[in-house]
Amino acid sequence: MRKVTISTFQVSEETIESSFKKFKGNQKISVCVPCRNEESSIGGIISSLKKELLANEYIDEIIVIDDSSTDSTSTIARKAGAKVIPIEEINSIYGQGRGKGNALWASLIVSEGDIVVWVDGDLRNFQPIWVQQLAFPLLENDSIHLVKADYKRSEESGGGGRNTELVAKPLLSMHFPALSKIKQPLAGEYAVRRSAISEINLMQGWGVEIGMLIDFERHFGTQSIAQSDLGKREHRHRSLKDLSVQAAEILATVHKRIDATRNINGLNLTFTNSENASIELNLDERISINDLKIRLSTELKTGSK
Repeated sequence: MRKVTISTFQVSEETIESSFKKFKGNQKISVCVPCRNEESSIGGIISSLKKELLANEYIDEIIVIDDSSTDSTSTIARKAGAKVIPIEEINSIYGQGRGKGNALWASLIVSEGDIVVWVDGDLRNFQPIWVQQLAFPLLENDSIHLVKADYKRSEESGGGGRNTELVAKPLLSMHFPALSKIKQPLAGEYAVRRSAISEINLMQGWGVEIGMLIDFERHFGTQSIAQSDLGKREHRHRSLKDLSVQAAEILATVHKRIDATRNINGLNLTFTNSENASIELNLDERISINDLKIRLSTELKTGSK
């Protein structure tokens, strides 16, 4: 049997100039940025997206999901040219949720793109071409449904990637070896095909990225996943206290997917951090967009809520 490998793309500026719009055709591309308290970086990201991509019709919309920021993130993003959606608006309609995965799910609700590109809001060296490099393999190849960012981390800013190297990669290598070729499984920069992501439940917490990888492999096969080389990436690094919660949720998410029934009975879902504070892990899931549509259609027909 031929071993299926994960392709790595290196999309040049020349390829983008000559072929991106040709392959895009009438397809819509949404760029969505989930963020919380990113006032120092969000303005530059949105401004560059608007100037380089939206104005030149490479993308069709820019959406910021503001996940309960207490600073000026929303104001800055809106002035820079993004459509800003407070997470509270989504939660008030579809029920309470929390965490990064909940923000990603919300962006699927409010965006229209056939392709959705997610970008973290804390990037320090953001390049608009990254969006095109992530989206292009989806435009060019109908069998690819998820493209993760492949990048080198800046040593000047501390390297980073601790949970990637110490938690995510060993787990994938042991339990889902075909996915061990993904260089940055926890990267917040990736592109998805809406028709595919609409079939997948999303973890609400920090397990969203690794859970999505595993679910795409199971639903569509390893060949549906690719990665695109973006060069070097710099972003805000989290404290070990924050990373420990992230690590626990990643571990628990993989545990749920090792067990085909997603049974987490017997797991201690309260994590005690280095300060002896007890933190409830976020292992809730948002149902797939397709299942949501079915549920809403049923409720409409029956008149129930």
